[in-house]
Amino acid sequence: MQLIGKRQTKISLLNTDKNNALKNIEDIKKDIARANFRTSIIVDANPDAADLRKEEAEVIVDCNKQIEEVNKSIEEINKEIAEQEKGITAIENGETKVNLEELNQLVDVLLLDITKSVAVEAAKGAASVPEIVA
Repeated sequence: MQLIGKRQTKISLLNTDKNNALKNIEDIKKDIARANFRTSIIVDANPDAADLRKEEAEVIVDCNKQIEEVNKSIEEINKEIAEQEKGITAIENGETKVNLEELNQLVDVLLLDITKSVAVEAAKGAASVPEIVA
């Protein structure tokens, strides 16, 4: 039905957003690994070693904050998906009232389609029936 289809489309879009967010987290984790590697190869004899370690530590802190933000957005997406699924279940169980106007529009579209189909079939039938001349 039209109401369920809209919700399924919304769920699909939300899942795409969620997958993109998960990919983003993986990319951020790679940034953290690179920062950790750069930190591990800093030579203590380097006069800028302390500053370099501090910069890499800041990168890691920023990355962790980004991961927290993305995780929050994933939680929100999961809530929206659950809402949509709950709505679908309610519709399937007959718990959701259908907007009468939307239902009437759907009936009008169906009747129009049926009328067109009947007219086309009638035209085909009239064209193929030979005329009987008396």
